[in-house]
Amino acid sequence: ALGAEIPVLVSVDSPSKEISGTHAEVRLDGWQVLVVDRQSTNGTIVTLPGREPMLLRTGEPFPVTPGTVVSLAAEASFTFAVSASAPAVPRCSRPSSRG
Repeated sequence: ALGAEIPVLVSVDSPSKEISGTHAEVRLDGWQVLVVDRQSTNGTIVTLPGREPMLLRTGEPFPVTPGTVVSLAAEASFTFAVSASAPAVPRCSRPSSRG
Protein backbone atom coordinates (compact mmCIF):
# COMPACT_ATOMS: atom_id res chain seq x y z
CA ALA A 1 0.00 0.00 0.00
CA LEU A 2 1.15 3.49 -0.78
CA GLY A 3 2.67 5.14 2.30
CA ALA A 4 2.76 1.90 4.29
CA GLU A 5 5.48 1.58 6.91
CA ILE A 6 8.33 -0.74 5.95
CA PRO A 7 9.74 -2.60 8.94
CA VAL A 8 13.42 -2.23 9.73
CA LEU A 9 15.00 -5.32 11.24
CA VAL A 10 17.85 -4.87 13.70
CA SER A 11 20.11 -7.81 14.42
CA VAL A 12 21.48 -8.08 17.96
CA ASP A 13 24.38 -10.40 18.76
CA SER A 14 23.44 -13.01 21.32
CA PRO A 15 26.52 -15.13 22.12
CA SER A 16 24.61 -17.04 24.80
CA LYS A 17 21.53 -17.39 22.52
CA GLU A 18 19.28 -15.74 25.14
CA ILE A 19 17.78 -13.23 22.66
CA SER A 20 15.08 -14.67 20.40
CA GLY A 21 15.24 -14.28 16.62
CA THR A 22 12.27 -11.88 16.68
CA HIS A 23 12.48 -10.93 20.35
CA ALA A 24 10.74 -7.54 20.40
CA GLU A 25 9.19 -4.93 18.16
CA VAL A 26 9.44 -1.15 18.46
CA ARG A 27 6.83 0.74 16.49
CA LEU A 28 5.35 4.18 16.09
CA ASP A 29 1.60 4.63 16.55
CA GLY A 30 0.85 8.25 15.73
CA TRP A 31 3.24 10.16 18.04
CA GLN A 32 3.54 7.31 20.55
CA VAL A 33 6.41 4.80 20.58
CA LEU A 34 5.38 1.27 21.55
CA VAL A 35 7.43 -1.80 22.50
CA VAL A 36 5.95 -5.28 22.03
CA ASP A 37 7.40 -8.61 23.23
CA ARG A 38 7.06 -11.02 20.31
CA GLN A 39 6.75 -14.31 22.20
CA SER A 40 10.38 -14.21 23.31
CA THR A 41 11.63 -17.12 25.36
CA ASN A 42 13.51 -15.03 27.94
CA GLY A 43 11.37 -11.92 28.17
CA THR A 44 11.52 -8.20 27.49
CA ILE A 45 11.85 -5.86 30.47
CA VAL A 46 10.95 -2.18 30.29
CA THR A 47 12.14 0.36 32.84
CA LEU A 48 10.45 3.75 32.59
CA PRO A 49 12.39 6.69 34.11
CA GLY A 50 11.97 6.67 37.90
CA ARG A 51 9.97 3.41 37.89
CA GLU A 52 10.64 -0.24 38.73
CA PRO A 53 11.42 -2.66 35.84
CA MET A 54 8.37 -4.38 34.31
CA LEU A 55 8.23 -7.63 32.36
CA LEU A 56 6.16 -7.11 29.20
CA ARG A 57 3.25 -9.41 28.44
CA THR A 58 3.60 -11.14 25.11
CA GLY A 59 1.88 -9.32 22.26
CA GLU A 60 0.68 -6.34 24.34
CA PRO A 61 1.98 -2.96 23.05
CA PHE A 62 3.56 -0.93 25.86
CA PRO A 63 4.07 2.86 25.47
CA VAL A 64 7.55 4.18 26.27
CA THR A 65 8.83 7.68 26.98
CA PRO A 66 12.29 9.20 26.49
CA GLY A 67 14.76 7.68 28.94
CA THR A 68 13.04 4.29 28.97
CA VAL A 69 15.44 1.33 29.05
CA VAL A 70 14.36 -1.84 27.22
CA SER A 71 16.24 -5.03 28.13
CA LEU A 72 16.21 -8.09 25.89
CA ALA A 73 16.67 -11.26 27.95
CA ALA A 74 19.07 -9.36 30.28
CA GLU A 75 21.72 -9.74 27.55
CA ALA A 76 21.34 -6.47 25.63
CA SER A 77 19.43 -3.26 26.19
CA PHE A 78 18.62 0.03 24.54
CA THR A 79 17.50 3.40 25.82
CA PHE A 80 14.80 5.31 23.99
CA ALA A 81 16.03 8.87 23.39
CA VAL A 82 14.69 11.87 21.48
CA SER A 83 16.67 14.80 20.16
CA ALA A 84 15.35 18.07 18.77
CA SER A 85 17.54 17.73 15.67
CA ALA A 86 16.97 14.04 14.87
CA PRO A 87 14.14 11.51 14.84
CA ALA A 88 13.66 9.16 17.79
CA VAL A 89 16.35 6.48 17.68
CA PRO A 90 17.07 3.71 20.18
CA ARG A 91 20.69 3.36 21.31
CA CYS A 92 21.81 -0.23 21.97
CA SER A 93 24.18 -1.39 24.67
CA ARG A 94 25.16 -4.51 26.58
CA PRO A 95 24.64 -4.74 30.32
CA SER A 96 27.89 -4.30 32.22
CA SER A 97 29.22 -7.43 33.85
CA ARG A 98 29.52 -7.20 37.57
CA GLY A 99 32.11 -9.24 39.27
